Amino acid sequence: MATTRHGRAWAQRDVVAERIDASRALAALRRAQDVGTDVADAQPLVATRLADSGLLYTPPASTGPSLERLRASIPGGESSASAARL
Repeated sequence: MATTRHGRAWAQRDVVAERIDASRALAALRRAQDVGTDVADAQPLVATRLADSGLLYTPPASTGPSLERLRASIPGGESSASAARL
């Protein structure tokens, strides 16, 4: 698909082949996918790590239920009784 000021249209294959380096384009897609996977893997742990390190502070009444759900979703996470101690 090619987008120009005149709208969108299917690009001609020979024009696309002349303008891009397929191996570089695929390598860029692989890097982007790897970064996306890394972020998706790490993101759920950020709040827990900040809370455990003491760098994140919110009154326990407002975070209790959400931290309890977060910890319950982590394999090997704390039980709801221990999460209530926060």
